[in-house]
Amino acid sequence: MDLTAALRQARSTEERYEFIRRYVTEWLGVPLQDWYGYTERELCKAEELLGVRLPPAVRDFYLMLGRRRELTGNQDQVVPPGWEDESAQVLVFRVENQHCAEWGIPAHLLHLADPPVWYWANGAPGEPEPWRPFLESFSLAAVEIVLSESLFADHGLCDNREWDEDAGRALRERYERLPIPAYPAWWATSDEPPIRWYAGPDVILREDAEQWVWVRARTARALRSAREALLGEWNLDR
Repeated sequence: MDLTAALRQARSTEERYEFIRRYVTEWLGVPLQDWYGYTERELCKAEELLGVRLPPAVRDFYLMLGRRRELTGNQDQVVPPGWEDESAQVLVFRVENQHCAEWGIPAHLLHLADPPVWYWANGAPGEPEPWRPFLESFSLAAVEIVLSESLFADHGLCDNREWDEDAGRALRERYERLPIPAYPAWWATSDEPPIRWYAGPDVILREDAEQWVWVRARTARALRSAREALLGEWNLDR
């Protein structure tokens, strides 16, 4: 699976969810099963409690992967449908593992089929607004969730290291930018660099605000090649 080409072609909600299915089944090697998601009955119950119908893109993601924790909750957590923030003005669908950040959809945008996603964080001092824009659509955020959570799978094919200029240069010279819009790190201020994604043969990499680098490989050989390409002290290279 050519991740860059597949993502470049994934422009609609349906195409992005097809990318997720292919990434999970072809790249991660996990066969999708019906029980990985919530049921229609469970979503209807959540909507009844909320008093509002979930956007189609949100419903489809919960139906597809809502219960599959190793695909949506290795680090941060996709929460059950129906969560709201304290003000009841944002539908929350994901929380940071120590609850230092939340991702959600403002109530006034819930009528959209694939609404923009906003985020809240208590780790970004000086920011004027409690909720700030994250990504332009929920389906893009769903792609980000599945890619990000695969960086934290516990099977020896992931690693991470501190970013430095040499690592940043190697990323740009040796790997291809994935066509995912750059987006803010929840813990960074608005004037700091964003998060960017890269891909190479059997490997994906995430650059966090020019401070940290994460890698996920399909094979031990691909992981070793990434470590050699970005020479430095990798945390799990023992």
